[in-house]
Amino acid sequence: MEGLWVPVLGIAIGAAATIIAARLNGKATERTAAVGAAPAERAVAVTEMQAGLLEQRNMLDRAYARIDALEADVAECEIGRDRDRKAFSAELQELRDELRARP
Repeated sequence: MEGLWVPVLGIAIGAAATIIAARLNGKATERTAAVGAAPAERAVAVTEMQAGLLEQRNMLDRAYARIDALEADVAECEIGRDRDRKAFSAELQELRDELRARP
């Protein structure tokens, strides 16, 4: 029995080493999976951010197009207003001329 403790100690140390190696391997696998997943998650986040920026750009483009359309409407209204003012001024001048022509 005296020489039996060496193999028992060897088995115990081997079992402990196997358990430690399995845990380290598991942690390494988790880290590898996390590192491998991180770029994919970052890619998804970047893609989502790009989609958001693209949507914002589309919204801005639509807003600028609407502003351009409104500016064109305002310009058209100003032209009409100027035309109406000229017509009103001419009509007013005719009325003044008629009043002056009366005895």
